[in-house]
Amino acid sequence: CFSSIKPNFFHYQTEFFPLSNRKDCMYISNLMKSSALSVNINDYKILEKIDLGNIPKQNDYRFYSFRAIDKKSKKEVAINIYEDYFDIDGKIEDIIPKPNLFKLKGTVNVIQYQSPMTIKNKNEIKNLLEYYYPDNHYTLFITELMKIQRIENLNSDYIQSKGEKHNQINPTIRSKIIFGIAATMKKLHSMNTYLPDFFGNVCLDENLEPRLKLSSMNYFDLSKVKLRYIYEWEVGDELRISPPEKTNSEKCDPSLFDVFGFGMFLYSMFTDTTDETDFLDRFLLSNKYFYENYRPCKNADIPDHYFDLIEKCCDKDPNKRPTFDEIVEILKSDKFALNEFSMITNIDELHEYQIRIDSD
Repeated sequence: CFSSIKPNFFHYQTEFFPLSNRKDCMYISNLMKSSALSVNINDYKILEKIDLGNIPKQNDYRFYSFRAIDKKSKKEVAINIYEDYFDIDGKIEDIIPKPNLFKLKGTVNVIQYQSPMTIKNKNEIKNLLEYYYPDNHYTLFITELMKIQRIENLNSDYIQSKGEKHNQINPTIRSKIIFGIAATMKKLHSMNTYLPDFFGNVCLDENLEPRLKLSSMNYFDLSKVKLRYIYEWEVGDELRISPPEKTNSEKCDPSLFDVFGFGMFLYSMFTDTTDETDFLDRFLLSNKYFYENYRPCKNADIPDHYFDLIEKCCDKDPNKRPTFDEIVEILKSDKFALNEFSMITNIDELHEYQIRIDSD
């Protein structure tokens, strides 16, 4: 256990498969031919850039989101622009969209998408982006507009105020968030889709119920190709956390990464920080985390049964971690309905939500 030691910063590279010649590198946005190439950015009136909170500085140019109005339907939407690329080993035609993810319950629903973006749309948006590179490839997603873009600030204010700031978050909403994310991950895993990084990807819709924001990569079937990508990660700088086994193996089960990430997400729900670096300092300490099996300290706000689940999800042995099917069943116990700061969860409302979100 630890709480105050500062991490040693270091870099490492990770890859799922050995890289071959870099000439084989292909942008994923070049590989998908969308049925929505008729998307016209001029069909939307862009109102403002959406504040996405504490995005790591080295990644803030990779993703932009704007609040906009559909000029035809008059409804508010979000325009999301990704600059993304991945190396693959396989046939281009083997990469296909996953349309059943576009409207998946528990995720931010996709209205339209375009990949690659047309020259016309790129010319329209280039003045909106802080960093724009004309030779790079961008993917455009039109999605639902969420009421709360990310929960970190809301959650931190709630915890720091000991529940006094509970207009948009309370024990019932927090219990829904925890169960809803687990149930959504259960569905994603059944579709061979993975999301190891929850920090910054949890939104609240107009009913203050949780939705997961997926990356552009999630929407495409890569099962018939080998994904080969490299990134550099600086401990303490970015909360794209990998479990310990990833440093020792080139081929790991991504579903077990997600369970580890969910354990970290649970821990973050009971901490009063919105900053990735601060949270990372609390959760793990570089070498001690990777090689000495250190794990987070329990704080007074974490119920014992929740901390037990956190420890199971973050077990050093990935094979001992529960699956999301098991996690969902564990969370159905009423003892996981949060009662905190002299407030209690509305059990009937939570049960209705659990049945609705976990249904097929």
